[in-house]
Amino acid sequence: MVPKVANTPDGKGEVRERIAYVEHMLAQLAVVARAEREDMLGYLIDMAYEEARDVSRRSR
Repeated sequence: MVPKVANTPDGKGEVRERIAYVEHMLAQLAVVARAEREDMLGYLIDMAYEEARDVSRRSR
């Protein structure tokens, strides 16, 4: 289920929730890329995952 995305979040909780969703989806995509032995794609997804994790930590 994809969370509802608004143009402007009502609060920090909504932002955190959406970033957590992105982080989760990136982790799943990395698994798929690795299973297909797509090393460069896996690497790029891993970098996006790390960025999402950093954003998530900063928003706490």
